[in-house]
Amino acid sequence: MSEFQGFDKQVFHFSRFNFQKSLRAAILQIIFACPPPFCYNESMQRTLDDIFSEIRKHDPRYKEDAYDFVLEALSFTQKKFKRVKHVTGPELLEGIKILLMQRFGPMTVTVLKHWGIEKTEDFGNIVFNLVHNKVLSKTDDDHIDHFRDVYDFDKVFNKGYRQHLHRKVSRLR
Repeated sequence: MSEFQGFDKQVFHFSRFNFQKSLRAAILQIIFACPPPFCYNESMQRTLDDIFSEIRKHDPRYKEDAYDFVLEALSFTQKKFKRVKHVTGPELLEGIKILLMQRFGPMTVTVLKHWGIEKTEDFGNIVFNLVHNKVLSKTDDDHIDHFRDVYDFDKVFNKGYRQHLHRKVSRLR
């Protein structure tokens, strides 16, 4: 734990709130290019919470957890594609798909519905809400159309998960 000296010690507790605090600290480091150790502080936390609240006043379709997840998926996708900054919409959706399967497995569609997400375009709406509120940036080539109908949730997360599980079980035999 010595490499994380300077962190609020509560970040290391595994309650949901503190997990989100550490996750948001990592996201803030990526977004705002804070030098290590992470530049997390309470005012930044409130700022991100305020931004999510403001977004949800204008667009209440998606829960705050959906915004948290998209930011986490962005970080995951940047690592997956070895990018320091920009990833495309389809690349982000690929990272989202992988992270959702790892995190929620067969419950993915249920979690997405709880968050208000029913299709890939919803992830694009979340991304562009974050862009409009200056949490993320975009290039001139980025458009909401890049998120439209990229994959079908039922095929990927229900049928696809069962096929993936069947292959895993078959390899164990």
